[in-house]
Amino acid sequence: MLREAIKKLSQHALTYSAAEQLSRVAGFLLIPLFTHYLSEADYGTKELFAVTLAVLAQLCGINITNAMARHYFDDADPERKKLVVSTTWIAVVTLAGIVVLIFGAATWLVDARAVFGEPRIATLARLSLAILWFQLAREVLARYLQTEQRSVTFGVFSIAKIVCELGLQILFVAGLQRGLVGAFEAVALSEAVFATLLGLWILPRMGLRFSREIFAGLMAFALPLIPNGVLQFCLHSADRYFVAALAERDDVGVYALAYKLGYIGNYLLLGPFLMVWYPYVFSLVVVEKQKRVVAELAPHFLFVMSTLTLALSIWAPELVGLLAQREGYRAAAAAVPWIAFGYLFWGWFQFAQTGFHVAKATKRLPWLSAGAVAVNVIANVTLIPLLGFRGAAIATALTFALLAAATQIAVQSSFPHAFAWRRVLTTIGLAAGLVALVRGFAPEHGRSAEWIKGLVLAAWIGWGWWLYLRADERTTLVTAWRDWRGGARS
Repeated sequence: MLREAIKKLSQHALTYSAAEQLSRVAGFLLIPLFTHYLSEADYGTKELFAVTLAVLAQLCGINITNAMARHYFDDADPERKKLVVSTTWIAVVTLAGIVVLIFGAATWLVDARAVFGEPRIATLARLSLAILWFQLAREVLARYLQTEQRSVTFGVFSIAKIVCELGLQILFVAGLQRGLVGAFEAVALSEAVFATLLGLWILPRMGLRFSREIFAGLMAFALPLIPNGVLQFCLHSADRYFVAALAERDDVGVYALAYKLGYIGNYLLLGPFLMVWYPYVFSLVVVEKQKRVVAELAPHFLFVMSTLTLALSIWAPELVGLLAQREGYRAAAAAVPWIAFGYLFWGWFQFAQTGFHVAKATKRLPWLSAGAVAVNVIANVTLIPLLGFRGAAIATALTFALLAAATQIAVQSSFPHAFAWRRVLTTIGLAAGLVALVRGFAPEHGRSAEWIKGLVLAAWIGWGWWLYLRADERTTLVTAWRDWRGGARS
């Protein structure tokens, strides 16, 4: 029974993870396209609209889709389940429609050229609002597929949309030379097509009915999530607004590129890991086992993430040069290490907050997040006027470092465990020191630079094997490797 459940959950998780990772890879593949055809200012404008849509999605009730998944299984009656889906869809598209109408009207009433100095802003805003509405309409129906555990259908649909959107953006931006407007038109068209297709397939089966009782339950679940969603937005995205307000216009685009590169560790390692981490910890049941696993695994995971952070940081100039041909984007390399280390600390925070979830004592998490937001705002306002977009990158690293340390200290009262402070701080400190050494003294380009960077990474791996790992841990890894090879051969 348990083995069957684990196998089933693993299969679904793999499909969802593959679709999510493919979407991120597609976004990464589009970077050379955008940095070639869009100026730094246009790329920054695109980024600002993207984070604005994330805020509007919170106002439109994106969290109601999470509430739908929770209420869907409250009743075994199939008709009741259909009513939950239908009520959720009507609620979300109605709330989104109200927001779209209000902001859409503003685009006709406000002179964009006079206010923003950019005549395309009104057109981009209207296209963004269209993207928002169709995206939310599609998201509810896609969540229904997940709730029903129809992972294959969800995966096929998601991959088809990713491929279509990727092709349309290449066509509109490169083929039709539509520039920034073309990038928005391509996404709007893709969202409209797939929201329509999914709606025509699912909605006739559900029937368009609305229940006030179900809507009240959905809102009771979703409304408390809005403050946390806003706090998360502020931590991860509000710095783009600060850069736009306090630095040069082109800096937003350069910073957006740096952020995407510094964020790689989060979606390559941390995101997939968290998909299995929490279910695994909860499955242990016995608190002492949970404490031991968290204490023992945290430093090892952070060592692996530090390795990727080190590589991203020392090869940042090469990565930027590979993805962006315009000279103006080259400055992004200076910010990548700070952002990469910021998300290394974010990984630490994720481990630290595990104890709050296990102990069911999450009330302190919003306060910790609020404190981090306050630090982030002060750091951005202080550093950006002095250092430009680099100040925002430093603010990211500082904010997440303080959040991780504060959460690790705070969690001990609810989930006391023997956290390896010295081991973790030594690992992160050594990685930071090596990055500073390479960036400060090694040549940035050329064969000698590559040799030095390669030697630094080799030395790091050697230190990790012989000095970071204990003898018993090395033995465990060697045994696991031999067992895996033996299983693969058989």
